[in-house]
Amino acid sequence: MSKLAKDLLLGLLIVYALIITAIIASVSSGQRKAFVNDLAEKTASHFKPRVVMIGDSLTANGMPWGWKLFRLPLSVVSKARGGYTVRQIANITDPDSWGYTTDAAVISAGMNDAFDPYSTPERFENDYRELLRVTKKCHCRILITLITPTKYPKHNILIQQYNGIIRRIAKQEKVDVIDLWPELIEAGKIRQKDTVDGVHFTRSAYDIWVKHLKSRLAR
Repeated sequence: MSKLAKDLLLGLLIVYALIITAIIASVSSGQRKAFVNDLAEKTASHFKPRVVMIGDSLTANGMPWGWKLFRLPLSVVSKARGGYTVRQIANITDPDSWGYTTDAAVISAGMNDAFDPYSTPERFENDYRELLRVTKKCHCRILITLITPTKYPKHNILIQQYNGIIRRIAKQEKVDVIDLWPELIEAGKIRQKDTVDGVHFTRSAYDIWVKHLKSRLAR
């Protein structure tokens, strides 16, 4: 590519960035996150995302992941859906239909299963194995974040049981696991400063998660 072509491309990128910045500044925080993620997905076939995030509302609420992990807003695509169980997430996870490749996929799922009165350890294990099976179609590195603690001791007992299942599956499938419990737990439940409602994260909790993700992805 000639110097002139490079300069023109750089100029177009700068104009593009300014337009996007102006649009983003005019909408709410939630709309900005959704807009950036939608843009990242639409451009993913041309600009390969470094990571695809797969999960529920804990993952969805963490957007924009590209900025948090790499200071590159379009470098991460989130496939997360609030309120979804592991089975529902598995049903919508199909790397063959994405139309792009990625270096890594991060799975964080299971919280809604722990609150589902119809969920059982056997069903959870079958669903998680299916989620991992379909995610592997990305032919990329996979990281699993264990289900995080809540302020509800009863649910935390079940979550730890489900995390034991996830650990066993991950070991069998040779997938790395991230455990945030040691840094989020206090007196048997999530620290008050790390949750907005007993389940979902505050910024401090996301900072801890991002720290671990950066460390693992850098290896």
